Amino acid sequence: MRYGTCELTDEPIGEPLERTVVAFDDRGARARLWDLAVGETRGLA
Repeated sequence: MRYGTCELTDEPIGEPLERTVVAFDDRGARARLWDLAVGETRGLA
């Protein structure tokens, strides 16, 4: 994986997540969004 090698968009790096968080907040579903940090894990069980 070559994360960050090529710039694929003009948007700021955090904008997609910020917009997603707002969308989940607007729907009252924030707890359902798993916005994990790079390398962070979460168990399913």
